[in-house]
Amino acid sequence: LFRSNTVSLEDELKKANAARAQLETYKRQVDDLHTKLSVESKRADTLAYDIKRLEEKQEALLKEKERLIIQLDTLKETNEELRCAQFQRDNLNQAGVAGVSAYANIAAEILPVEYREIGR
Repeated sequence: LFRSNTVSLEDELKKANAARAQLETYKRQVDDLHTKLSVESKRADTLAYDIKRLEEKQEALLKEKERLIIQLDTLKETNEELRCAQFQRDNLNQAGVAGVSAYANIAAEILPVEYREIGR
């Protein structure tokens, strides 16, 4: 009976030690998973911040693009008006009319203020 009881206790001890080892393995796995979760969470936060910064930068670039498109359109219009004024001047010169000062006045009226300052 004593021997049977001892064998039974030894079996229980082996099972308990195996269970303890398995429990330690599970604890390490849980700790590893918590560490990985923390790293991935920090990475996700960093990416979310980067995305927000890039979206803000994209918005600023789109506004700048729109401003440049408007400026380009304005310059195209001004260029076309100046070409017309030059064409008129050339026609006046061919007709023998002294229209050079008239051309300068027309060009000065057409050219936007910010570009008049550059020419001076």
